[in-house]
Amino acid sequence: MDVKWHSPCEKLMKNKMVGTAINMLITSITAYALSKKYLPGRKVMMGVVIVFMLFNPGMIPNYLVVNDLHMLDTYWSLWLPIAISAYNMVIMKNFFQGLPDSIEESAQIDGCNDLQVFLRIVVPISKASFATITLFYAVSHWNSYFNAMMYLNDINDWPIQVWLRQIIVLSVAASRAPRACPSMRRCRPTRSNTRSSASALFPSSSYIPSCRNTLPKEPCWGR
Repeated sequence: MDVKWHSPCEKLMKNKMVGTAINMLITSITAYALSKKYLPGRKVMMGVVIVFMLFNPGMIPNYLVVNDLHMLDTYWSLWLPIAISAYNMVIMKNFFQGLPDSIEESAQIDGCNDLQVFLRIVVPISKASFATITLFYAVSHWNSYFNAMMYLNDINDWPIQVWLRQIIVLSVAASRAPRACPSMRRCRPTRSNTRSSASALFPSSSYIPSCRNTLPKEPCWGR
């Protein structure tokens, strides 16, 4: 199933929202499961996570997997290959491990199962962790352009970040070789780069004030 959108801004925003939602769902569930010491095979799974965090399989294996799963020219190729980040998962797992066990034990005594404990107890008291990891994922999706260039062959499906990159590349090329590109002699690469960078930074920076009530108001200094 493919997803079709119209404007590059709309494609980028929906790509960012859907991708971040998938990231947070898989990351939070995996981190909560691995934070439990009684989970069978926990050490083996953590070892696999550390290996994938240290060693990247590379661009060609990722492309072959996406091609074999028939996800080329679809937005699923931008979501599923990066559905979880080992680094962000480890951060959230360590946060869950720092929560007192007595809270979850009291909820289980009241009749809550593991899913109810996670949704009703762990998630509400972990808003700071969720806001931080969500910010990491959202900024990563917003700044990502290479996967779209590699997996989306139709330029009409490209998000706005790819077009901003094209503007910068063309402006720099026109400034270095004006005779080869007469139509862009009046192009000023400094202004183009500044406008492109500003348009790329504004949405991500506007997310921080919206979650200031969720993040801790005072820094926690180590003793």
